[in-house]
Amino acid sequence: MLFLGIAFAISLIAVGLFILSQFNNFKKTKASVLEADCSIDNTISDYTYNCVLQIKYIINYREYRNIIKKNSKILPHRKYDTFNIYYNKNNPTIIKLMKDDHNYLGYIPLILGIITLILVIITYIIEK
Repeated sequence: MLFLGIAFAISLIAVGLFILSQFNNFKKTKASVLEADCSIDNTISDYTYNCVLQIKYIINYREYRNIIKKNSKILPHRKYDTFNIYYNKNNPTIIKLMKDDHNYLGYIPLILGIITLILVIITYIIEK
């Protein structure tokens, strides 16, 4: 029983660490718009523009280009506009517009694994 409890706790800790490592692969940088194709969204009455943007960003002195979809309020995106993006440190061609704040999901199995490990050890000591 002790072995199963420890194995379960270690697997929870490993899953938590894996999830945390996946969310920490993205780093912030500036991107600039090379071309913008924007149209006003008629379904929303607050002057929202749906834009398809060709962007460029530089990582380690190397230029990358990508095409993304991005909304803007009041003013459409234009050539030479800049904004923050998040790129994958292992593969800079993978980008996100917003950083995931879901990394707390990795803390749940990590904390449960640590608590389980402590409870298994305490139970073993008490039974002995």
